[in-house]
Amino acid sequence: MFVISFVCFFSSYRKALTEIDRLLKKQSNFTACKALKCLVLLKLDRPDEARSLANELEALAASSTRTAPPGDASNVDENTLTFLAQYYKDLREYHKVVSLYESAIKREPTSEELLCSLFMAYVRVKDYKNQVLIAQKLYKQTRKIPYHNWAVISVLLQIDENSQQLKQTLYIPMTLKMLEKEFFDENLQQTKLFGEIECLLYLYTLELKEDFLKALQFVTKHVDALTKSPSNESMLPVYFAHEKFLIYNYKNSNFEKTYELAKEYLKEDNYLWNWYEVLFDTFFRFDETKQQELVEDLHQFILSKYEKKNKETV
Repeated sequence: MFVISFVCFFSSYRKALTEIDRLLKKQSNFTACKALKCLVLLKLDRPDEARSLANELEALAASSTRTAPPGDASNVDENTLTFLAQYYKDLREYHKVVSLYESAIKREPTSEELLCSLFMAYVRVKDYKNQVLIAQKLYKQTRKIPYHNWAVISVLLQIDENSQQLKQTLYIPMTLKMLEKEFFDENLQQTKLFGEIECLLYLYTLELKEDFLKALQFVTKHVDALTKSPSNESMLPVYFAHEKFLIYNYKNSNFEKTYELAKEYLKEDNYLWNWYEVLFDTFFRFDETKQQELVEDLHQFILSKYEKKNKETV
């Protein structure tokens, strides 16, 4: 089968069709071979023949039980589903791919590989609600963290499809509950080890909620764990932590803190122009009296940066 696939995708489709027909004469019920033939016929611009064969296989795939013992070539196995799904993808008939894997799950409800394929099929048709259900099933079955993240992301993806009210009353609270239940309690105490993706999802959700105080508390509490490790392989770059500190302090109206942090970080890296923007933005948020106090300080700071740059270019 590998040889036929290789010929099909890297050489002549006509030669692949000849090899497929030769094999089907020996094993007429070889479903994986028939599914591959659908793809080849489509590539050879013989869509009617391909569709007829695909309909036959689709009817077989729709069965909720196996028609033959496991391992029998007449069964709709992983290879058959892969080739037939690719046939429908090439035709942009993504709903057909969904139907294929929904039927496959009825036959093998605990198959991790099939559940993953069904999840991806739902992704293509933007069926976010079913994405959540499948991802949660995968996580419950395997306890693999990426599947939990799939569920969280699928909830967040529904935000753009719905009203602002549902965003604040349903999707954001649901996402926070899912993340906090697995990784953090209500007081931001760590209950399980979390990774970069969990951290980013949590902060992103808090930003959507506009709960910048809680986001600042989280980053402050876990900054060392996020940016430092014995192996020097930090979960997130120091730049990320610096940027979040600036944003969250600014959003919480901690302008004096933001101003000082912007200066501190610019001393470490002179070329991050977006932090200069934060520095000036913060300065102009002060009242007139405070601006008068700081104007000379700001002038001297910028002058020192300018002089440093000139020395580096000499």
